[in-house]
Amino acid sequence: MNDKELQAFQESCLRAHNAYRSDHGCPELTWSVDLAKQAQEWADRVAEKKYLQYSENPNVGESISLVDSEDQLTGEAVTEHWYAEGYGYDYKNPRWRKDSKRFSQLIWRNSHEVGVGVAHIPGTGKYVVVANYKPPGNGNFPGEYRKNVPPPLHVKDIPIED
Repeated sequence: MNDKELQAFQESCLRAHNAYRSDHGCPELTWSVDLAKQAQEWADRVAEKKYLQYSENPNVGESISLVDSEDQLTGEAVTEHWYAEGYGYDYKNPRWRKDSKRFSQLIWRNSHEVGVGVAHIPGTGKYVVVANYKPPGNGNFPGEYRKNVPPPLHVKDIPIED
């Protein structure tokens, strides 16, 4: 991925993040060059090791994904994948859940900045995508999820096929 393609990916990722956040009444994220640099460094490291893992940096919230092909490598598709983790989220009993942690970080009301990095895994057609957020989300303290992961403002119509 060249610099122009990376920038287009990052811009589409930010737009998609903010569209989903708007659906939940959460403020827009702003782009952080510093967070993007950190995310890119971690994506490069993960790609080099060929082993998907979180950085465990306590100063940032982090989402990470493996994308199977360049055809699926769009900011919208990756963000949609993370958001889809929230389809079964229980807003009546809001809490940390392993199966929805990237969704809750994406929506987390108190996160204000994001930066994204992408790296190709050598010898494969796969890519690593890392998003870093500040302040970090998914704080597992009483009341944090109720305050920071609100339900969608409107129920969207789902088309029904005949």
